Amino acid sequence: MRIERPVWSDSKELKQLCAALDGHVRFVGGCVRDALTGADADDIDMATPFEPSEVKARLEPFFPVLPTGTAHGTQTVLLNDGRFKKAEVTTLRKDVETDGRHAVVAFSKDWREDASRRDLTINALYADFEGNVFDYFGGAQDLADGVVRFIGKPSDRIREDYLRVLRYFRFYARFGKGGADEETLAACRAGLDGVKKLSVDRLRREFFALTALKDAAKGLRAADDAGLSELFFPVSPNIHVLERFIKYCPSASVLWRFSALLPFDAQVRADFCRHWKLSKRDSAKLAGADGRFLSQNPALFSENALFRFKAVYGDEAETAAFLAAAVTKNTAWENVAAAAGKLSLPPFRFSGADVAAAGVSGKRTGEILSAVKELWLSENGQTPREELLSFMKGLL
Repeated sequence: MRIERPVWSDSKELKQLCAALDGHVRFVGGCVRDALTGADADDIDMATPFEPSEVKARLEPFFPVLPTGTAHGTQTVLLNDGRFKKAEVTTLRKDVETDGRHAVVAFSKDWREDASRRDLTINALYADFEGNVFDYFGGAQDLADGVVRFIGKPSDRIREDYLRVLRYFRFYARFGKGGADEETLAACRAGLDGVKKLSVDRLRREFFALTALKDAAKGLRAADDAGLSELFFPVSPNIHVLERFIKYCPSASVLWRFSALLPFDAQVRADFCRHWKLSKRDSAKLAGADGRFLSQNPALFSENALFRFKAVYGDEAETAAFLAAAVTKNTAWENVAAAAGKLSLPPFRFSGADVAAAGVSGKRTGEILSAVKELWLSENGQTPREELLSFMKGLL
């Protein structure tokens, strides 16, 4: 099998890198898989039988080489390329010892041995600079058929690294075409306790990557059907809502997608934020959502109601309206989304500094700000600054 004009073929720097290693290097993993499917590839991973010291010696005359993972044979090569900024070059490896979280490896000269330690068949694809594909476990056919399967026994692969449970659902969401394999799901369930021992940081990266996908609902539904949604959520997720929401708003951020998946319950959302260690800003946004806007009748939105809705959600008002459409199945929210997307708010030309200049401080500052903001909102932002200041003076 050969890839016609692989994505890396136009890169002079990658061609030079391959030449410096005398052709004893292959592209591997995601960039090969994406080249086969015609998807964009941003990350370049490469494998070579040369040990790290020789890789460094051969490449440093031409490129900066950073020892980003020397213990595991990985070095980052910085490229002066318009598209690809770096390439990860890793020495062929074999596992010596694994404990479900970390692996002790030894370097190898055997391409198949290196491939056998990878997780999924579709991730164990190699290609040379010309696009010739080296496929040891049928990954290319699996990719074409939409089959997502582990190399060898699923239980063995998962016990080597329990993070592979989450990775399975992410790749199933992206590439799976049929039902999830029952043996694989059983192995995922058996590995649940091992997954819970992994760091939140490792799990969060995989979970967020899954949730960001176009077909995130497919992967999450497979996990939920297998009884594994507790890995991700404190309660059963609203996957059907997410599915509708993504159709409305495919570019929605992960945080908005979480809002579709979770009930509008402050405690549930707070628990979710705490478990996944979200930032204070994201936690406040997600945990504070109470869904009050869902009780509004979008078909009766006045000009002022639309203005207030836009004032609350700002640039994300369109997304909020689409979320409401997904939750309530009320298509009238689509009209709100369209109108909110077109509406531009005038600036609110009043601040706490104006209140302070009038000699007010403490709790009273917030009360006055709220009252002045309410006047501005009631007049669709058309209140002149002079009137806002005059109104404030009447409150003193």
